[in-house]
Amino acid sequence: MNLGTTVHAILLHDDRVDVVPFDDFRKDAAKEAREASLARGRVPVTRPMWEHANAIAEAVAVQLKTRGPYVEPQRVPFTDGQAEYVIRYQDHGANCRAMLDWLRHDRDYMDDLKSSSDASPGKVRRHIFNMGYDIRAAFYIRAVVGDTAARKGEVGEDFTVEPVFRWVFVETKPPYPVTIATLTPRALGSAMVKVEEAIPLWNQCLEYGV
Repeated sequence: MNLGTTVHAILLHDDRVDVVPFDDFRKDAAKEAREASLARGRVPVTRPMWEHANAIAEAVAVQLKTRGPYVEPQRVPFTDGQAEYVIRYQDHGANCRAMLDWLRHDRDYMDDLKSSSDASPGKVRRHIFNMGYDIRAAFYIRAVVGDTAARKGEVGEDFTVEPVFRWVFVETKPPYPVTIATLTPRALGSAMVKVEEAIPLWNQCLEYGV
């Protein structure tokens, strides 16, 4: 878990990681350092894990910049935007919150980083649906659309968005291949229907204390 969190922190310029001066956490001093880091709400990692995470992050950065026809140069993931963008909004009266790994300033794309032991396209597609990531994507898209509408005074009355949710899966084994994935219109439509049905149901559960 900490490996993925550390890669995430490096790529998104998050400073929550503490690199402890040990190769593992077996010694008492290392355990104490880990507990102290956790007590501060941070993420303790060993030197080998930090080096491993940096190697992955560097490989990801290189691959994203050289995707050729798969990604427009001006649309490279994790560029021209803000990391860990938080949106609080109401949807059908329900109080909702979304924290996006990355939201571009133009709001055309949201990028979500995932680390995996297998980032092959077929495995990524199955993982997205097995883990319900399609539902999360639908929620986040609704959040960005709603947040943009609520900010008309800031972004302009005529500014509208149709954001694309984009996953960047990276394999944790060399050479650290990357797969960029999005939902098809049909898959996104199906996820949107599920979200549209789920929110009123959630409100009913709250109303009746279920």
